[in-house]
Amino acid sequence: PFSQHVGLSTVTQVIPVERKSAVLTPSSLACLAHVPTVNLTAGCAHECRYCYARGYLTYPGEGKVRFYTNTLTKLREELRRKRKKPTTVYFSPSSDPFQPVPEVLNMAYDVFRFLLESGIGLAFITKGRIPERHRTLLAAHAPLVQGRIGLITLDPGSAAVFEPGAAKPAVRLAQAADLIGAGIPVEARLDPILPGATDSSDCLEPLCAALARVGVRRIAASVLF
Repeated sequence: PFSQHVGLSTVTQVIPVERKSAVLTPSSLACLAHVPTVNLTAGCAHECRYCYARGYLTYPGEGKVRFYTNTLTKLREELRRKRKKPTTVYFSPSSDPFQPVPEVLNMAYDVFRFLLESGIGLAFITKGRIPERHRTLLAAHAPLVQGRIGLITLDPGSAAVFEPGAAKPAVRLAQAADLIGAGIPVEARLDPILPGATDSSDCLEPLCAALARVGVRRIAASVLF
């Protein structure tokens, strides 16, 4: 069985599956080597054209998201068995916790709430629209939360080409301002800078200026090659 959801400009087929492997997994990315990570899905409804996860063996294919229905149950079991709880959990190295898919958003809320109420911090990266109830939850536990907003351009036309299912750039900027106002540190991720498309000063200088205006004081960047 599967369901279909219409995102901002994409249609996503959601395939419910039970997760067989552990929820908390180490990432192959060097910057996340010491932080347990969680993916709520394989595949992502944002359908970013440059996403490295599209090359993974677990990638379900264009327009499809494999949704792990038992994530919260398995996470509770895993943490119950651990003698030493993690201080922070990272969402998500190869998907987005704020995809425009109700099942994913509901699971993200439940998992975030469980971790935060257990005193476990969380860091997230997103190019999606963060619903108000999620922002309220995060703000209520601001000392335990770190936010990262992915933004490669201010131009909505370019964003629609490269990130067809993601939130518009203006929405992401507004969310960054909202999170910072709630006391949550927010870093901007220029992932990736696209040679010949978003690497000019005409793109990067206004982008950095806009991020500075909403209170972002730190950015990280990678370049597509």
